[in-house]
Amino acid sequence: MGAIELAFVAFATEHGLQSQTGIILGAFAVGSALGGLWYGTRGWRAPLGQRFAIALVAYAAGMSAVLAEPGLLVLSASMLIAGAGVSPTLITGYAIAERQAPARRRTEAMAWIGSAILIGAAGGSALAGPIINAGGARSAYLLAACCAFLSALIGLAGLGRLRTPVLPVATEVAG
Repeated sequence: MGAIELAFVAFATEHGLQSQTGIILGAFAVGSALGGLWYGTRGWRAPLGQRFAIALVAYAAGMSAVLAEPGLLVLSASMLIAGAGVSPTLITGYAIAERQAPARRRTEAMAWIGSAILIGAAGGSALAGPIINAGGARSAYLLAACCAFLSALIGLAGLGRLRTPVLPVATEVAG
C-alpha cells in the first residue's frame, strides 16, 4: 500500500490539485472501512480460504482500476472501490493465521503479519519514489497494481497448503 499513497500525491501535484489529495486518500480509507463493515456483518458460509482468495482478487482488480485515472472524481471512485478490498483481505488473512498457528504461537503469527504489512508498505514507498520521479503517478499506479496482483497470485498459490486446525480436546481428570 505504500506506493499508492505516494502516487496520490504525485497525481495531485501533476494536476495542480495538491489541496485535493485528502479526498483521494479519504476515498481509499472510506472504502476500506465500508468493506470491513460489510464483511464483518455477514454470516459467512464460504470457507475462509475461499473468502481470502476472493478478497485478494477483488483488491487486485480494484487497484487495477486506478490505472484509468482520468481525473480526481474517477480516481476517487476507483480508490473507494479498491479500498473496499483492504479490510476483508486483512480480516481473512489474520483469521487464517489464527487458525493455522498453534495456540502457543498465535501472538507471534499476528506479529509476523503486522511486520510483513509494514515491510511491504515501506518497500512500496521506497520503490515508488524513484518510479514517480522517472515516470509520474501513472507509473506508481502500475507498481501498486502489479504488487496487488502479485499478492493475489502468492495468496492463491498458498491456499492449497492450508490445513484444518485440530482444536485441543478438553480432558477430564478422574477424581
